[in-house]
Amino acid sequence: MDLAPCLGAPLLGSKPHFIDADPKLLEEVAGLEPNREDHDMFINFELISGTPVSAAKRLQFNLEMEPVRDHEVLGNLPNVILPVFWVQEGVSLNKTWTNQLKYQLFLGLKFNATVKWLTIIIGTVGSIGAGIMHYKRSTKSVNVTPVEAVSNGSGRIVSVSSAGKDREAINNSKNLPAVLDGLGERIPKMAPVEQRY
Repeated sequence: MDLAPCLGAPLLGSKPHFIDADPKLLEEVAGLEPNREDHDMFINFELISGTPVSAAKRLQFNLEMEPVRDHEVLGNLPNVILPVFWVQEGVSLNKTWTNQLKYQLFLGLKFNATVKWLTIIIGTVGSIGAGIMHYKRSTKSVNVTPVEAVSNGSGRIVSVSSAGKDREAINNSKNLPAVLDGLGERIPKMAPVEQRY
């Protein structure tokens, strides 16, 4: 890049060590070893927040040399672009800013990811447990024992007792509905009530 209009001097700008330039320029100057890591421009962003973490701007200043006619010494110069010097300006975030990113952004993201996976795991285990409990409840067998109901003649049941041989064990069990539980032989016989019209 011709810098003469900007600087007022016959200088050319390039990347250091002619990186990304015509390979012929490297052949004409001895001692150049282009290396992307050391000589290229870069800017590193943190992808989630878009924060620039580090950056470097590198520029090499060159002189275009050519032979001077009718000059004893300078008349033998080759046509070459000669590097003079290169400069670098760089910046990277210090510990204050990187710690702020670390604790305010990355720690929060890790916490969210942990809570998300814990919720998924607990929900899955809870759903499986609920399914197993529902299956056990719905397939539970109930032993039904025949019972005898004793009526007082007017259609009202006054006592309920089992009809099987394990009468005492069944009468003391909780297998009877709550309304009928305890209506066995413990209820006294009631006297008939007169009805008047």
